[in-house]
Amino acid sequence: MGRNIFFQWLKSRKCNSKNYNMAKVRGAVVVDKEGCKGCGVCVEACPQGVLELNKEVNSRGYHYSYMKSPEACTGCSNCGVVCPDTCLTIYRVKVLE
Repeated sequence: MGRNIFFQWLKSRKCNSKNYNMAKVRGAVVVDKEGCKGCGVCVEACPQGVLELNKEVNSRGYHYSYMKSPEACTGCSNCGVVCPDTCLTIYRVKVLE
């Protein structure tokens, strides 16, 4: 429904829809494995279900988070915002087609 409204708006503005392509973005999350204490807040905050706690542990004995399905990451940075230890770095890259 929302897409139809967008194209109706374009027609009313007499614009060509080819000029308004949405950029496709892929994200990546880099986890500081030694800084992560495995609280799981980032896992719950991810709307795409990208993050999961690893079965392996870091040197402090914590199950750190990792990207379970990296292809689904949009780079929304919800995980980085809620991380209490700031051990997540989020990158966003435009995908060229």
